[in-house]
Amino acid sequence: MRSESHSPSGPPGTPARRAEQNRRRAWRGLRRTVLWSLVFGVGTTFAVAWILAGVVNLSTVKPITGSGETGVAGEVWVVHVRARSGAASVLSQRFTGRVRSDIAARPLLPSWAPFGVKQPAYEQGATFYESRRASARGWPKLALMAVEEDPYGNGSTLNGGIRIGDRLLPLRVIPLGFAVDVAVYSCAVLIILGPWILRRVGRLRRNECLGCGYPLGGAGRCPECGREVDEPASVPQPLPGPHR
Repeated sequence: MRSESHSPSGPPGTPARRAEQNRRRAWRGLRRTVLWSLVFGVGTTFAVAWILAGVVNLSTVKPITGSGETGVAGEVWVVHVRARSGAASVLSQRFTGRVRSDIAARPLLPSWAPFGVKQPAYEQGATFYESRRASARGWPKLALMAVEEDPYGNGSTLNGGIRIGDRLLPLRVIPLGFAVDVAVYSCAVLIILGPWILRRVGRLRRNECLGCGYPLGGAGRCPECGREVDEPASVPQPLPGPHR
């Protein structure tokens, strides 16, 4: 007579098998928690940036202006920066003229502002004036931005953003700032829920009741508090059929 063989964890329904299934559930639950915390971090980063776009008005902030020659005969580059906590605006202008400030333009340019390279139309001489403005929002770091080409002209175009009334909602990601903000908000969720998550994972791994921590063994209901055991995926059972 051939003897039945079982996995090292034991046959279905035994305490060893239930403990093994609970350990797997614990790891799956932990991975899902981390994933959802990242999703929360991304959503919160967008939400905070858009709220700041609606409530922070930089028009009352005095700009810091820098200018300097670019090396091209007669060409001047002027940069205006307005900034406060959670918001910044950078206006870049290139034209033929004279230096207007003792402050150099390039040191004022933030690393996230894509104005280090000239527009093709201006570079090729199709226009004699270049004007671009970048608006960024986010906290604790600037995470999203939008860029306006020729913001004060009739042919103004908007890249990486949506304008709603007089407010500009940024959509273009600033990689470093976006990563920092997502990490901060995700970690905040994990810190707040951390004790509950660790307690639940620990009880699953030790095959204990999720409600009171009492050892379950192979029981389907906690002997201490009466809580129903959340059954993991069970072994497929044969379909009911006529008995012979």
